[in-house]
Amino acid sequence: MNHGLERSTQTSHLSAAKQALLEQRLRGKGTARRSQIPKRQTQSAPLSFTQQRLWFLHQLEPNSPVYHIPTVLRFQGQLHVDALQQSLEAIAQRHEILRTRFPVIDGQPVQTVTTALPFELPVIDLQHLPPEQREAEVQHWAIADAQMPFDLVQGPLLRGRLIRLAATEHVGLLTLHHIVSDGWSTGVLIHELVATYQAVVQGQPCPRPELPIQYADFAVWQRQTLQGEALGTLLHYWRQQLGGELPVLTLGGGDRPLSNPASTPDSRRNANLETAALPDGRPEAIEPESWSHAVYDAAGSIQNAAISLHRADRYSGGVADRQPQPHRTGRTDRGVC
Repeated sequence: MNHGLERSTQTSHLSAAKQALLEQRLRGKGTARRSQIPKRQTQSAPLSFTQQRLWFLHQLEPNSPVYHIPTVLRFQGQLHVDALQQSLEAIAQRHEILRTRFPVIDGQPVQTVTTALPFELPVIDLQHLPPEQREAEVQHWAIADAQMPFDLVQGPLLRGRLIRLAATEHVGLLTLHHIVSDGWSTGVLIHELVATYQAVVQGQPCPRPELPIQYADFAVWQRQTLQGEALGTLLHYWRQQLGGELPVLTLGGGDRPLSNPASTPDSRRNANLETAALPDGRPEAIEPESWSHAVYDAAGSIQNAAISLHRADRYSGGVADRQPQPHRTGRTDRGVC
């Protein structure tokens, strides 16, 4: 099969600049290899470009939950609360990014890793309530936790809560700020929580080795790499793409605009949360398809908007969304948050 011809056919609709960028990526240029990223020598580091964008947006809307990443887990069976708390502490110890805060020094934000602290996991006991009222309370706490503002300067940027519905039924709430996590990393967190919890309950050591690099190492590497001509090329490309008068997109299909665009920010705060069941009370039974649904119902609205944006993209030449995206220009290590 002529793969070059096939790829040319598949990318024929792209602009010359996008085709050149794609070819560069396929040749491996501009991607990060783990061996190329050295460990930094200090606890503090500059923000990556993605973190800088998220930090800036937080300054504009410090109380907005748009960049919060909530996860809801339902535990069926005997749950060892102390073991769950110890597991979360072990994960935060392994991943520096989960212990990172973002103070401003000399007018510039930096990321600083703090020492490991006990992970606070408050427990709310709802056993005294009727079953239907318990579920309503779970919804209340899930939404409240997901919308509670984060303090990027003081941290922590990972928080949790455990709700006891019955002796053998619990709901766990975990919320992270997007500046320290993304969709991929949430999956890493859940899988590590499964393995670590099982090890703690069985009295075994942590099953995960020390990470060769941390996210702050990547941020330093990115800042050092994207300078001069490399950074200039990217800036030139995006200035061309975003320069001039930007088109007004009509969402909702056809010529129908949004019915009330001004109400969109408030509607994001009214999102509900779904829960993911853990079969047989065994945390090790969590599968990606389970935790991937533990997100805002607003994700459905985001997906619908993405469909509209995709349709508009055919006419406007390119649009950007605000979904949580990975913080990496290249995959460095599948275990790094």
